[in-house]
Amino acid sequence: MKKLFPFALLICATFNLTAQKIIGYIPQYRTTAQMDAAIEWDKMTDYYYFGSLPTTSGGITLEQPTRFAHVKAKAATYSKNLWLSVGGWGKSSAFITVANSASLSQNFANEALALCNTHGLTGIDIDWEFPSYGQETAFKNFFKILYETLNPAGFKVSAAAGGEAAHADKWQADVFNYIDDLNIMSYDAGAGYSNHASLQFMKDAMELYKTQGCPYEKMLGGVAFYSRCAGVQMYSTILNGSANKQATYENDVTSGYCYNGKNTIDDKIDHVMSKGGIGVLIWEVTQDVLGQYSLLNACEVAMQKHGCGAPKPDLGTDQSICGSASLTLDGGVAQAAGRTFTWKKGASILVSNSSSANTYNITTSGTYTLEVSEGGCSKSDEIEITGTLNAIDLGGPYDLCSPVSETLNSGVSGGGKTFEWQKNGVTIAGETGATYTATQAGTYKVIVSATGCSSVNASATVTSSLPYATNDTICKAGDQATITASETVKWYAAQSGGSELATSQTYTPTVNSNTTYWMGGTGAAATNYTTMKTSFAGGWQANSQVYGNKLTVLAEITISAVTVNAEGGNVVVNLVASDGTTVVKTKTFNGVSGETELALNFTAVAPGTYYLNCVGTTGNLWVDNTLDASDYSVAGVITVDRSCYADWGAPYGDNYQASTNYGNFTSLKVTAGSACDRVPVDVVIDGTNGKCTITGTTEIQTSAVRVYPNPSSDVFTAVLDQPTTVSIVNVEGSTVSTNNNVTGTFTFGEQLSSGVYFVSFATADGQTVQKVVKR
Repeated sequence: MKKLFPFALLICATFNLTAQKIIGYIPQYRTTAQMDAAIEWDKMTDYYYFGSLPTTSGGITLEQPTRFAHVKAKAATYSKNLWLSVGGWGKSSAFITVANSASLSQNFANEALALCNTHGLTGIDIDWEFPSYGQETAFKNFFKILYETLNPAGFKVSAAAGGEAAHADKWQADVFNYIDDLNIMSYDAGAGYSNHASLQFMKDAMELYKTQGCPYEKMLGGVAFYSRCAGVQMYSTILNGSANKQATYENDVTSGYCYNGKNTIDDKIDHVMSKGGIGVLIWEVTQDVLGQYSLLNACEVAMQKHGCGAPKPDLGTDQSICGSASLTLDGGVAQAAGRTFTWKKGASILVSNSSSANTYNITTSGTYTLEVSEGGCSKSDEIEITGTLNAIDLGGPYDLCSPVSETLNSGVSGGGKTFEWQKNGVTIAGETGATYTATQAGTYKVIVSATGCSSVNASATVTSSLPYATNDTICKAGDQATITASETVKWYAAQSGGSELATSQTYTPTVNSNTTYWMGGTGAAATNYTTMKTSFAGGWQANSQVYGNKLTVLAEITISAVTVNAEGGNVVVNLVASDGTTVVKTKTFNGVSGETELALNFTAVAPGTYYLNCVGTTGNLWVDNTLDASDYSVAGVITVDRSCYADWGAPYGDNYQASTNYGNFTSLKVTAGSACDRVPVDVVIDGTNGKCTITGTTEIQTSAVRVYPNPSSDVFTAVLDQPTTVSIVNVEGSTVSTNNNVTGTFTFGEQLSSGVYFVSFATADGQTVQKVVKR
């Protein structure tokens, strides 16, 4: 890959990444005939189709889809990994716009994920040209969002970068945490090297990135199939013009043209693999020749001797020794005949070629390496053990609906740690584990501590679309339970299906055994609607997509799909904000021809005014110029204007309405309403519970004292006609407060947190108990 595009992100699908990779770039400007006349397809492990570009709205547009399909077919034939490259040359300007916005970066990550799934890709290669000084943080955040979107789904991220210090210094050390591989483009070197792609340049480039914080185990070195020096020329042209083809094939310079011949390819692969690297990348393989002088063949032969049967150890993620006197490191490789284990701390050897030391006990922080040797070769893994607690991240924000709970994970493992969980600044009693399951809205915080280290903490916001209620305890079978929800709900006996038991805020079933009831919302479930015209009624096909349909959204919706009539090419559908310029959501579709439904899946579209357009589309689209008599409306959901708007160099608005044109779209499909999962509420029979002993009997007497309001989100009021002792007991049987000799109007409960309580009213005549619910 040329230095013209030195930064690339690679997003990989699930497969076993091993060393001995030979990556070949295949540019979209080569015809399929040119590809087949130059490429030894079976000599590579990974095909990189260099042919798509990013959009400022976070989309990806595929170029030359027919040529891409040819490379895709070859990958299937030869069982190779297929990648799609985005950007490069003059097509990378959109990257910084995307990286400066978390939402656009997320759009891009989602689009990359969709492309991998649609085409069965191994990954997506993104050529960023060039990150500048001051853009380092945006660059890192772009990686982070991409990695955290793809990695949990089983996809990997790697990156390619130029070999000079001016490129390496854009990498902050922690960016390497968000990549799996680093492709170093060690070619196009400036003055100071005998060859623009010399072995020494590659060695120097690898050391630059090692200094920046990248381990060798993530590196690939670059190989050039083209010349600089006397001029830019393809290897195939140099070879075909040579009188001594064998010498041209083996050496680096012919008639003043310098490139990488067989001998330097051997040396480069030997160096990368001796450092524990992954392999090499090539710019670019359509500059090769078929047959005995193929440089791809030279790469494959040079790589063969680096095949290694030793098992690869895995020491796991970096961790902290805080709170532990020692840790046992385990690479997951069993002892076996002919297998040895070497442990290192930094450059110091701790154990050398032991047949039994497949684990190692450590007592101090540092960087540890395990090398497993077998059959004359070795594989290794490295782990950093810190003397500080690692930073934690609970993720979020989360919204409870489906599912009805969210498990917050501190991600902290190992002994000697203590955990404190808080909700809205109040410690949650009894929650001392590494995870906590949130079932209600609130701001949750975890504080992790360990002896000898400073504590760390993280927070997450949880919102909820769910009703909530507190579990109830009754004293004996046959008692009546009282479970009060935060709103009117439907009550069920099962998590799904089954008949509705009641629709109410408070449900009072008679319970004979421990029982779980389920609350469901009373609102409408998700409903699908189709609006706008159902088919095109004439008009013309226009090159310039300036038309937008105005949508007035009245309730939060998902825009599921829309239909266009395309001449052929790529179609970009944008949802634009009311200002007529800001793209809220976008999606790109490749190779659309004829009347086609496009699956948009634009979720969480909030109420407001929007324009739906196709700006950025590469093919012609049908513009319907036949207006219906009225706008298209779904009551309480959405209204679509019957005529479209035009943007002739200015934002959409009434002054730019194309009053005789309907627009580019038909059959707009939307979904409104929500159907959250049902929420469980337990009723338990426990005669030993504190509320069962508060009166000295096995049941709660019905209180003659009126308490109102009940439930309450503030205070409760009781009217007492004689001196009374008022005691408040929680569901665990603990007395929260006691007030003696109270008469008249008495208010209480202001300091109570949400939950169920039992209020005892004791007078000279006796004692009664009232259950109250604090919201």
